[in-house]
Amino acid sequence: MKIVQKIYNENQKKVIKMSEKKVKFAVVGVRSIGNAYVTKAIMKIPEAELVAICDVQPDRMERFAGTGARQYTDCEEMFANEEIDIL
Repeated sequence: MKIVQKIYNENQKKVIKMSEKKVKFAVVGVRSIGNAYVTKAIMKIPEAELVAICDVQPDRMERFAGTGARQYTDCEEMFANEEIDIL
């Protein structure tokens, strides 16, 4: 039983450590209403961080200027510069 308890305790520590890390999101293409809503929903999740937005037309990203997400017009550049968990 002590071995089971030890494994459980170690796994609990891992779960706690993982929950301290935010999941980093990026969104490509914010023209559509759907992606705009997805982007706003991501920002409401405490465990999520919107790190980057990419769209070929910079004016489409203006509404996300205050989010802290870096803005790109080139996906290759975004992938090279950001640590993204979910796209």
